[in-house]
Amino acid sequence: MKIWLNGHEFAKRQASKNGIGFTALANGFASTDDPAGLQAICDRLGPARSTCSSNAGWRACRCR
Repeated sequence: MKIWLNGHEFAKRQASKNGIGFTALANGFASTDDPAGLQAICDRLGPARSTCSSNAGWRACRCR
């Protein structure tokens, strides 16, 4: 099984959830009103976080 994660969509959802304004591109960001906040969100998505989707199952994953 292969699982593809789109970090940009994760970051867009998290930015919206946290009230961070941004201008979205098809696969990224054109601008944001909080660069440090958006960077912190992007820094949270990495190999340790993505393993939950394959090891524990998507329904048990807390990274959403």
